[in-house]
Amino acid sequence: MDDGHAAHNGRVMMNDVLIKYDELGRLVTRLAAIIEEFENAGDRSDLIRDAIGKPWDRRELPDKAGESESRWDYKRGRLVESLSTIHEAADGLHKSFEQFDEEAASKFESGEQPPKS
Repeated sequence: MDDGHAAHNGRVMMNDVLIKYDELGRLVTRLAAIIEEFENAGDRSDLIRDAIGKPWDRRELPDKAGESESRWDYKRGRLVESLSTIHEAADGLHKSFEQFDEEAASKFESGEQPPKS
């Protein structure tokens, strides 16, 4: 194709990049699971502080754990934003390829010319 994109054996190719359709689908699913895990990780921060308690009746350790968790919350939030952007792009590509494949199969079965990608 003129734009550097081609479909070959269920794979999307773009200038020497080859991605299997099924692998792209697994990537979308796994990214969604990772994002959900990170989003729910903050719910466990109180459990960590409760588990630490107040050793020797002092607050230094739980306070430090709380500070660390606050920093990680911020970094985790930024990571979720980045992963969400990647997830949206991968999901969009997966859905577009699926739609093209369905349209091409339908046209092929009816004897029409397949759609141009």
